[in-house]
Amino acid sequence: MSSPNTERLREELTKIDDQHERITSIIDFLLCSFAQDLPIADLQEKLKELINLLHTHFTDENSLFSQYGYPQMTSHMQEHKAIFEEINAQYQLIKRGEKTLSPILADHFKYLEDCHIANADKAFLDYFRQKLTV
Repeated sequence: MSSPNTERLREELTKIDDQHERITSIIDFLLCSFAQDLPIADLQEKLKELINLLHTHFTDENSLFSQYGYPQMTSHMQEHKAIFEEINAQYQLIKRGEKTLSPILADHFKYLEDCHIANADKAFLDYFRQKLTV
């Protein structure tokens, strides 16, 4: 029988996986929107949804690192901060009408999806899943 901490960690990892799927879905929508002529209000709404989800997601991951211990915690949390600040800054420019969705923002999305989630987050998920099997 698993301990309450093991079950809680398992639930937290499932929640993180679900968040990754939602983040990827929003990013894919936004990347596809670059080729379409969608109303800017729709794009702003989707981008705001991404910002809110990233805030929740990064907070959840950071809490997990602190609670269960993760050797790469400091660098991973710094990466969260940099990603969030850059995407949020771009969103604020778009919101004020000073900028539209651009290839620069697309590059941030691709980095988040292809590098951060696919590599850095995979590494910490593997680390914690290994702890579940010990």
